[in-house]
Amino acid sequence: MNLADIIKIKMDLQNEGYNVLCPITKSKYNCFSDTTVTLGLLTQEQFRLTSHIDLFQQTVYMVDYYSRYPEDEVLRWVHPRYESAFANELFERQEDPTVTTDGMQIHTHINYDTVLDTIHGEILGLKIDSTDDEQYETVALELTDSELATIARAAHVKDMTINDFINEALRIKLDHVMPDWREEYKNGGF
Repeated sequence: MNLADIIKIKMDLQNEGYNVLCPITKSKYNCFSDTTVTLGLLTQEQFRLTSHIDLFQQTVYMVDYYSRYPEDEVLRWVHPRYESAFANELFERQEDPTVTTDGMQIHTHINYDTVLDTIHGEILGLKIDSTDDEQYETVALELTDSELATIARAAHVKDMTINDFINEALRIKLDHVMPDWREEYKNGGF
């Protein structure tokens, strides 16, 4: 995720008629770079998105989306390179990684597309292609007990099933080695 994604969300909101406020403050987390700021997108309709962004590198380190449906839920995405440092900082501060400072439940997502799709679906009313209609293929994996235990622990940390975690890992790897694979799939290239 980069600054362009956040700007696009702001423009989409404005195009839908929302009056968007964009307060900027210094980020309170030391695990991100010194030039990181907290950029909020706020509307009178109670939409709230808080992102920690390095404006010089245009890197987004973390996004918290406060869902309107229900009001007591926050979707959080943390840049994979900084997850460990962020978790360590929360531990040192004795902050609960599953609850915001104002007491809202946090649901962490490994894939920022999930957060972006939720934002566009809930706030902008855009229909997102459902993965329920996709056809799946079973793939056999040969894993040692220790590899399976590592995957199970990682899936537990992400609050995902092992199957969902492995599927997401495969999608991320495909995005890395074949950036256009999703478009090719939609166009019948596979």
